[in-house]
Amino acid sequence: MKQIQKYLVLLTLVLAACGSKQVRREIRLKDGQGVDTARIKAAIEALETDSVNIHSVLVEYKGELVAEYYGKGSDRTMAKRYGIGNPFAGETVFDAETLHDVRSASKAVTALLFGLEHYRKDMPLPHEPVLAHYPKLADIATPEKNKITFAHLLTMSSGLEWHEWGRSFLTSDETRLLWKSDTARFVLNKDLLSTPGTAFLYSGGNTAVLADIIVRRTGKPLEEIARTGLFEPLGITAWEWAKDSSERPLAHAGLRLKPRDMLKIGRLVLQKGKWQGKQLIAREWIEQMTRTQIETPVDFFSGHGEKLGYGYQWWTGTSPHRGGSVVWSAAVGNGGQRICVVPQLNLVILTTAGDYGEREIQRRVGMIVDAVIAAVP
Repeated sequence: MKQIQKYLVLLTLVLAACGSKQVRREIRLKDGQGVDTARIKAAIEALETDSVNIHSVLVEYKGELVAEYYGKGSDRTMAKRYGIGNPFAGETVFDAETLHDVRSASKAVTALLFGLEHYRKDMPLPHEPVLAHYPKLADIATPEKNKITFAHLLTMSSGLEWHEWGRSFLTSDETRLLWKSDTARFVLNKDLLSTPGTAFLYSGGNTAVLADIIVRRTGKPLEEIARTGLFEPLGITAWEWAKDSSERPLAHAGLRLKPRDMLKIGRLVLQKGKWQGKQLIAREWIEQMTRTQIETPVDFFSGHGEKLGYGYQWWTGTSPHRGGSVVWSAAVGNGGQRICVVPQLNLVILTTAGDYGEREIQRRVGMIVDAVIAAVP
């Protein structure tokens, strides 16, 4: 056994070395429009100096890419199947063509799919009770659970017990979700800890049920809906979606995209769901999705310690700007993934990173967001 372990360690080191390139990426900046690009550059270089595992930072202001940075660092991509982390992950040099895990930013994309104009007639309204759409789950229904609506799932306020943050891979409900053939039963059969709509509790299970109802109501696989309804119209052709044991996309965590394509999703939200003159996502859906629907106790995503709000699978917050503050909404993923949209400034900020499971990386990304916002007029 010890000999096998020795060879596994050696193999890990070899694979990591093969994937490593000693290349320092440049920070590409475009001056103009009054943007203080030197301030953005200084914020990125500070991360490099502190050896923060940031893989990319992109800034789009008024539809123009004004800053683009790619670095190198360790990464643990999710496997194509079951979402298990790659044990042989080593150092990777990132560029514009590198697919990157977006992790829980997948939840924000799932929320976009829920609001697709093409499928609006198929989707339940936010105020509709969830269990009313699952007659086969009548055996687990209770008067209190019958009050759970799709809005409660969207805002992580279903009240259902869920253990995800702060848990190991083996003890997390997120892991158990990978192996359940009936995700809706698994999630909705959990104990009710609070009255629906009254308390925020982060739950990938809530997102899994949202994805399940999208598939049930449209009769189409989630990947097909994402491809035809969202990605193809945006010109996104290279993407992956890790799957569970039943070959279903992990709607809460499994999507992989290129940074510039993640930026497109931010621009779509900035444009209230319109793309090249066509309304892909209902405008009112975008407004509900990116508006604070419930307050949370979470502050470690902020660069200045602010407790954030939550919309429909999108986080909400503020950042200092010119003596006041501006409101933003963001798709946030484990490890430092973020698509931050700032409508008041016509601004989208994108980051990818690789410090999975670490809260500090989220705070440092929050500092990047604050620095970029301070750098624009």
